[in-house]
Order: sequence, then C-alpha cells, then structure tokens
Amino acid sequence: MTLSLDKVDRQLLDWLQRDASLSLADLAERVNLTTTPCWKRLKRLEESGILQKRVALLDPEAWGWRSPRLCR
Repeated sequence: MTLSLDKVDRQLLDWLQRDASLSLADLAERVNLTTTPCWKRLKRLEESGILQKRVALLDPEAWGWRSPRLCR
C-alpha cells in the first residue's frame, strides 16, 4: 500500500529536510496546523516508512575527527 501525500505532508517533509531539530510546535506553525494533527501526520509518515530517521549532520573537521587514511 502506497501512502498518498498531500500538500501539508510534503511541507512537513520539506521542513524536516531543512532542519530536523525543529520542535513539533514550530513544525505545526510552519504548516498551519495545531500540534495534535501535526503529530498524527508525522506518526503516519514514520509508520509508513517515508520518514525513517531524524538525524544531525556533523562536520568532522569542526570537532577534530579525522577519517582514517589507507596507506601503501
């Protein structure tokens, strides 16, 4: 079964792609919903597998991590 996405679902996903740290209240405000319907939409997107994870992208050099290098 494929989940049908409406305009609000797409807006939620767009905002989360930009900043996954947004609070539920901030997300709801940005898509003109109250928190409960916003939370229900997010839950539906998670349960369908469309929204898999909310992650933070780190800059390895900013915190001193250096990737291992292969040497010959």
